[in-house]
Amino acid sequence: MKKYTLRKWSALAMSVTSFLALSGFSPAALDHSRRISGDGFLLTPLFDSQKAVVHFLTFEEEVSEEKELGGLKWRRVRLVPAAVINGSLDEKARREGLTLLRESTFSPADQICSASEDLLRITSSLPEAHQPKVLGGSYTEACTLTFKYSPESSKEVEELAASGRFLELEENYSLCGTSSERIDKNVVLERLTRLFPQLEESPYKPVPLWQAVFALADLANNELSSSRENSETLFQDLVARFHAELGEQPTLRLKEESIKFPWVLCGKEVIHVSH
Repeated sequence: MKKYTLRKWSALAMSVTSFLALSGFSPAALDHSRRISGDGFLLTPLFDSQKAVVHFLTFEEEVSEEKELGGLKWRRVRLVPAAVINGSLDEKARREGLTLLRESTFSPADQICSASEDLLRITSSLPEAHQPKVLGGSYTEACTLTFKYSPESSKEVEELAASGRFLELEENYSLCGTSSERIDKNVVLERLTRLFPQLEESPYKPVPLWQAVFALADLANNELSSSRENSETLFQDLVARFHAELGEQPTLRLKEESIKFPWVLCGKEVIHVSH
């Protein structure tokens, strides 16, 4: 099995914050072994809970009526999950006895959404200030697009609304596989409290970042990796259990959910979604 040196771990640790930039619900709380597939969406419950988050897979465009704006025409397009429009999401959640967490799982709108080539062709003669604009979305809206066009282009826009697309979306959900392996978190916490007694006094007290990173690296490289094919993945997973505090003296602080929830070695599963 491939092993990693401390030099290798120090290089990995330089990107430690990429594993810690989590917001909203905590991915550590998701029980992927209980994931449920629906019509155009995935439901993933939290550990020991009937609450669940949703990842949407199929979308429809909701186009506003045409309006006049400074001698031009104006419209707004919302990219809405099909399961929200047809009600299948709420119906599935009720049947499964799940309460939906109203947290967006979409990446930032400007990273995943763009105006379609057909729309850009229609608006190409307008100044830059009047070109289509992608705006942020919400829990039930991947993104919103606003655009202006000349009165002479009204027919083309109507045709595009009837048979084409105003928006394009490319999204990748990085999830854990449904058969991801559990980690014995007690082994990790016992090792860390031996090295850093302050953790035993208070689980939320920070420890020096580099010392903690190397301790986690040693665990991933040796004590926990005898049956692992990829100790680098294990290291990343362990580090994700902490918050980074990158001040003058960088530290790691154990996340509250790291005490509350089981630890799972996340076998990554990337689900690509397009519209």
